[in-house]
Amino acid sequence: MNVKHNTGEAAGQDVFHCHVHVVPRRHGEGLRLSWSSPLASSRDLERVLEQVAEGGSAEQLVLP
Repeated sequence: MNVKHNTGEAAGQDVFHCHVHVVPRRHGEGLRLSWSSPLASSRDLERVLEQVAEGGSAEQLVLP
């Protein structure tokens, strides 16, 4: 198992918070722990905010 902790601007954060990934691992899987993600658009963030405000659970939050 890998535990990856990202905190601060140097770790790629725009908003300071504690961010942890817990990644199960298996021998021979070939997973590399270096990845990048596109930034969410303002429209997508608004949709998530609306879903949270409506009481949606994490399983119900959907982005395109």
